[in-house]
This record gives sequence, structure tokens and C-alpha cells, in this order.
Amino acid sequence: MRPLLDKFNELSELLIRHRDRLAQGTGVPFVRLIYRPDEERECRRLTSVLRERLATAGLSSDEIRCSELPFKYYVQKGQLELRLKTAEAAPRQATDEMGRRAEALLLDEILSCASRARPYGNLILSETGLLYPFVRLAGVLEGCENKVNIPLVILYPAIITDDKMLFMGRRETGYYRTRDLK
Repeated sequence: MRPLLDKFNELSELLIRHRDRLAQGTGVPFVRLIYRPDEERECRRLTSVLRERLATAGLSSDEIRCSELPFKYYVQKGQLELRLKTAEAAPRQATDEMGRRAEALLLDEILSCASRARPYGNLILSETGLLYPFVRLAGVLEGCENKVNIPLVILYPAIITDDKMLFMGRRETGYYRTRDLK
């Protein structure tokens, strides 16, 4: 993979100067910036730099931090401790249930931000690695098709080996329509 800074520079150019061409070839204006999981801290720093560049260019950006989504529903209901205790007895079932709720929350958040966004807005999904193993982003992205018409940037920690991209080094990606910056 190329250096992370090079990918962020390319992303900046795409969003500022070539945003009208983002959906060419894929049908969706979704960009997946792939980085190694051990580059998370640097990715967060460069995300701040990117948002500053976008603002300087007169473009807005909303960042959706995914870190709390698997637990958000249960925290709001005051049931997190109970959910975690029951997860010990049936971890697979708990992971599936928490994942479905987190996927629905993430999709709702993306669609809500997209509906409020200005025509020259951008959405950035960050901290996506913390969704593992609960959420499958492919289903969320499919739910965004034909509903999100502004650039949607997915910061995606993955390892690429033998022409396979593995989210968090463990799970194959299931969504193919993004423009990938590797």
C-alpha cells in the first residue's frame, strides 16, 4: 500500500477538485481510504487535516465516529451492563443482535447527515475498525445507494494480501462499488 499521507492528499484532491467525477464507474460517490490497522492514530490526525482543507475550500464535512455504535442503543436504554452479562452466556447471538442494531443506527446516522448536508458537503466515517466484529459495512453501504448523493468517505482499516482485502485483517470486504485508495 502507498503511504497514508499520499492517500489523504489524493482524497483531498478528489473531494475538492474532482467531486463531480466520484461516482463515475461505480454509480455511487463513495470513497474507501484503506490503511493498515496500526495506522489508526495517524489516520485520525490526517482526518483533522483533511477537514481543515475542505473547510478552507468552502466545503463542509460531517464526521461520523463509529466507535460507540455497537453499544449506543443499550446505553440509551440503560441496558448495557445487562446486555454484556447475557453476552457471556450466548456470545454469537449477542454479537449478531448488537451488530444489527449498530448497522441500523449507522445507516440512520448516515442518511440523516446526508439529508441535512449542503450540496458541497461530505460525510466521513471514521473509527470504523471499532465496529468489528459487530457490523458489516457492506450492508450499510448498500442501504446508502441512491440515497446518499454527496461524497461518503469510509476510513477503512484493512490488510491486503494475495488480492484479498481483509477488514481489520480478519474479514473480507463485501462491498465492491467504492473507489478504493490503497
